[in-house]
Amino acid sequence: MENKNFVSHLARNNHHTKSILIVEDDKFIREMMVREIKRAGYQILEAMTGESGLEIAKTQHVDLILLDLILPGISGFDVMGELRKSDLTKSIPVIVLSNYVEQESTKRSKELGAHAYLVKAQLNPSEIIEYINRFFNDPSKSVKMRTGVVY
Repeated sequence: MENKNFVSHLARNNHHTKSILIVEDDKFIREMMVREIKRAGYQILEAMTGESGLEIAKTQHVDLILLDLILPGISGFDVMGELRKSDLTKSIPVIVLSNYVEQESTKRSKELGAHAYLVKAQLNPSEIIEYINRFFNDPSKSVKMRTGVVY
């Protein structure tokens, strides 16, 4: 079954074995993130909606989810809630990648289990990749970076 909202990319010369699911409806942002993260050597999965992101998370091997909050259909908050309900997906770490910086959004994301909350507009792709690399090196430690990282 082919899903129009799902695309998979395997990076050439992959020195990482980690698979990252990017759930982002903005085509420009998603394509930029795919290009840069793929260039860093990660396997990339893409979803344009919350529903397709959940489907991919349940059916593919995913080591990390980069999740936008405002999506067509179900929101990123709903995606996190559904991920936590399933034994198949509850242990997949989620990093929220959003432009919302309201305290309520960051608090709710943390309560739903997000490992980090990154502000898209305040970070360039290389900084996001640096954060991902640091996260994979030691996910138990809080990663401290400059502006753009809420927690």
